[in-house]
Amino acid sequence: MTPAMVLIMGIDSQIRGNESLLIHGLADEVAHLMTTLICLAAVRAVGIPVHWFAGLVGAVVLDLDHIPLLLNLIDPVMGSSRPATHSLGPVAPILLLGLIIPPWRLALWSLGFGMLTHLFRDAATGFAPLAWPLSDQPTHLRYSAYLLVLVALATVTTTVAVSRPRQPNRG
Repeated sequence: MTPAMVLIMGIDSQIRGNESLLIHGLADEVAHLMTTLICLAAVRAVGIPVHWFAGLVGAVVLDLDHIPLLLNLIDPVMGSSRPATHSLGPVAPILLLGLIIPPWRLALWSLGFGMLTHLFRDAATGFAPLAWPLSDQPTHLRYSAYLLVLVALATVTTTVAVSRPRQPNRG
């Protein structure tokens, strides 16, 4: 049996009989993508270039750690339901690489930005170990603050888009 088959069987055994976990997971990934889209659109609206694909990958890539978590290969950080990879630890090197490798800067910074928005949402919907390993104290943000930030960013995006002069369609 291949390692991929063992992984699939292990995940399947965790989900079977607990389909709500799968539904919750899919809804959570969509919410992470939407959060990142709103944030990236606001950044782009004020004139900062973004790499959309890299940012959206960043929005969901941190959740790959749920696979070993489901298989009991890793444990969550105490006080959180999330493992240590749901922290600034993986984000910082990616942002630093963007400084070191200028041709990849936009993609790496957009990837890191997407990861930051993921952490932002996770801290608002539960507890995330943002400062791990410097601190084991999980971080929680008020959900109302998260929503307020998203509404403000959507407002900025809309306001900038409406105030820009329209370019004639040269179709």
